Amino acid sequence: MKIIQYFISLYFLISIVIKVDAQIIYQEDFESNPDYISFHSEAQWLEDEGTYRVNTFDDELEKYWAHSPEFETLDSEVDFTIEFEMMTERGDFGTYPGIAFHNHTPESISNEGESIRIMFFWSSVHDHKFRFLTRNDSNDTWGIESETSYQDNTWYRFKITYTAENQTAEIEIYDKENGDLLETISEVPWSIQDIHYVCTGYYNTANWGNNWSPIQIDNITLTQEGPTSIKEQVKSSAIYPNPASHYLNIPDELVGQKAVITSSNGYQYIKTIQTSKLDLSNQPAGLYQLSIQGFKPYRFIKL
Repeated sequence: MKIIQYFISLYFLISIVIKVDAQIIYQEDFESNPDYISFHSEAQWLEDEGTYRVNTFDDELEKYWAHSPEFETLDSEVDFTIEFEMMTERGDFGTYPGIAFHNHTPESISNEGESIRIMFFWSSVHDHKFRFLTRNDSNDTWGIESETSYQDNTWYRFKITYTAENQTAEIEIYDKENGDLLETISEVPWSIQDIHYVCTGYYNTANWGNNWSPIQIDNITLTQEGPTSIKEQVKSSAIYPNPASHYLNIPDELVGQKAVITSSNGYQYIKTIQTSKLDLSNQPAGLYQLSIQGFKPYRFIKL
């Protein structure tokens, strides 16, 4: 029996080693102020809800939006995944609330090839469907449309899996509440460049007359799935003990960072490192990988 358990443990350990190159480039759950750069008072962090919201009215013909601080490059020459959650409180005509990913400081949200990197927007003028603009091509103005129609005031989770070899992506849309997969769009052409910013707001609020279409975003994670440059790495000896029973000792430089603890079966625990001792009391025994934005993943055993 012990031999069988040994080989099962070895199998899971090898599985984790295979994924060791995966690196979280950017992660935001909005539990604390994300310090987004807002260009209007109607774009703001909602502390009570733990989300980020952009509201819009057309009175001043302004494009309301905000963007994240710059983060480390998400390299388009290497496989990656993008995950996020989005909800529109009302998708009115022409406002096109959405989320975008840019490789330079965003000056606006637009569907023009020179500025868009990827954009998900939803509007009643387009039969309540999402559109995905994943090409740096001004001739590809409206991108690819979802097959399914969706509802406002409903949270959806998106997962984008990008393959660098053939420059295509698979887009999955889930119902956040029950986790059901609602739609998969495969082999989406992708010609965008490296990503440095997350942006949310409206492509267009002009000329439609007092459109009200608040959008909220939450739980954004950008993960590089292959080798990439790592500015800082924590030495294995700096995190201990391994195996661990109740906690991991963490270098002081990591206090305040968000940590993702992934079990051998793929289940993730997300927590903020509060002190130099990372509490593991709620994790069952097993093999885990600790991922912290900007640092090399660390594998350990919980007893």
